Amino acid sequence: MSPGHPRFLVLFVLLGLSLSACFGKDDSAEPSEGDTDTDTDTDTDTDTDPGSFPDDPSPFTVTVSGAYVGTLSFDEPTCYYPAGSSQLRVFWRNEARDHVFFLLVEMLSDFQGSGTYDASNASPRAKLQEEAGGKGFFFQSDAGQGDEVSLTVQLDEEDHAWGEWSVTGMRDGSGGSVTLEPAVIPIWCPELN
Repeated sequence: MSPGHPRFLVLFVLLGLSLSACFGKDDSAEPSEGDTDTDTDTDTDTDTDPGSFPDDPSPFTVTVSGAYVGTLSFDEPTCYYPAGSSQLRVFWRNEARDHVFFLLVEMLSDFQGSGTYDASNASPRAKLQEEAGGKGFFFQSDAGQGDEVSLTVQLDEEDHAWGEWSVTGMRDGSGGSVTLEPAVIPIWCPELN
């Protein structure tokens, strides 16, 4: 192929464009006088970004006082948000089964996705309950007796959920009550079933 051949010229032009792109103007140079464009976007991704799924907050411990006294560790989340439903249930258990309690916050209606929920816009409920192998302890929040439950949850398109919930107190069926310390419990769902 000779230098005058049309394909050679096209190849030469394309090569020239590629080289000028590689060795062209340095866009990172300081702005010239009168240039007011001071782009300071650092585009860094950090774990503090409220829109990103955080690291696992477990294990965490909760001190229970009142009708039951003890310190419980939780490290195993299970989360349910059936497709198309207005329900959310978030459980925490102890994977090693050092105890058989689970902590639960649930909304059996009114759940509409990411947001903050409390008695003003929904009816969230909290429970601390023993499963099989325990002594049958069962405590549940009761809005009618002044127990307040609030949760803030964030969902993403990859079926993750995270946030926190709190409860002021829970009661059993015989007049006993418990409080949790800390009162704020994490929500962390690596998958929603």
